Amino acid sequence: MNWIFFKIALIIIGFGMSIYLGPITTHAKPPITLPMLIAPIIFGIIFLQIAIVFAGSKKKRWKKPSWYSNPFNLNQPVQFFHFAGWFMAISTLPTIILTFLKANNYIYDALMPFALGIGVTIGVYLSMVIFKGKYESV
Repeated sequence: MNWIFFKIALIIIGFGMSIYLGPITTHAKPPITLPMLIAPIIFGIIFLQIAIVFAGSKKKRWKKPSWYSNPFNLNQPVQFFHFAGWFMAISTLPTIILTFLKANNYIYDALMPFALGIGVTIGVYLSMVIFKGKYESV
């Protein structure tokens, strides 16, 4: 299967759903503040490193994240997180923009999934440095 087309199709569907659902108009309780957006970024980075420690076979080496790889291959768990991070970051952009354009005062709740996506994506690339020996050399 050509995974890049599958991944792009899922992102387009997520992007469309984000447009369909429109802007966020109500605050979470308690409301999300700008400093609180640091938490999902840090969580994404740290969680991914912990997940990598427990994931996969000790014998198998991982391939570097690629848009062309199967995100559902259990022997290559980083491929899933690579796609998931990008999916969350890209597919929530319409919500972020629509909320900015239509809400009376900007609601930071719209940035929460984006921040987590950025954290997971940073975590994927950081894992390539921290667990360098676990990845196949190119």
